[in-house]
Amino acid sequence: MTTSDARYLAAVNVTTWLNGWTPSLLPNITQQPVNQTVNANQPASFSVGATGIPDPTYQWYKNGTNLLSGQTNPTLSIPNASGLDIGTYSAVVSNSSGSVTSSVVTLTVIPPTSGPTMITPSVQNNGDVQFTISGVPGSAGFSYRVWASTNIALTPVTTTWTLLTNDVFGTSPTTFIDQTATATGASQRFYVITVP
Repeated sequence: MTTSDARYLAAVNVTTWLNGWTPSLLPNITQQPVNQTVNANQPASFSVGATGIPDPTYQWYKNGTNLLSGQTNPTLSIPNASGLDIGTYSAVVSNSSGSVTSSVVTLTVIPPTSGPTMITPSVQNNGDVQFTISGVPGSAGFSYRVWASTNIALTPVTTTWTLLTNDVFGTSPTTFIDQTATATGASQRFYVITVP
């Protein structure tokens, strides 16, 4: 008998052995994901293990929302975590018998220790001061503050300088315009960027 023999094919086909009945089993999670804490710009991952008949499929969720970017494997990988990745994660494991949801776990990302940079400051024709703020890799989603003063010797900055903005780093550099610069009437103005 060969592997193309009808008797052999019938013998290895479960449906044939069970007179047309196809076995099914609701997914069962055998390994739950666990909380993760990583430094900014470092990889993070969550894994879930499951059994079921037929083999289950996986869909990961962040903060209860379906992750659409192909996150359908037992392991969810985040190659370079940033503040934008902070949140809760879970996986829904499904097959034709139904679905089960994993434990909800948390990703904590520790902010970068390196500060942001101020790039290309310039005075516009109307007197506004404009510059670009760039965070280090992994800064996206974390907050920063821009302060201004006419006296660089004042300390501490957070109580003696004027707070101009309290914003969040994006995935690309941000252009900041100080429209109050001309209103001060000062011949010089200093800026500091702090990260809380």
